Amino acid sequence: PTRRSSDLDEETEQLVVALRKLSFRYREVIVLYYYEEYGTGEIAKMLHTSVNTVKSRLRRGREKLAAIMKN
Repeated sequence: PTRRSSDLDEETEQLVVALRKLSFRYREVIVLYYYEEYGTGEIAKMLHTSVNTVKSRLRRGREKLAAIMKN
């Protein structure tokens, strides 16, 4: 079945609300990675941290985001 535009708008709104509930450290890397389409190496340079830290924050951020969306 195809999704209606209103369904997508509602999902987008739910995602935005959930993102706002994340702490800045997780929201920051998720936005840079998924919305701004930077790679983990680029994000690490921007944030003056290691690639592994960026990957950890992405993983934890996705987990926290999923938990928020579930509730």
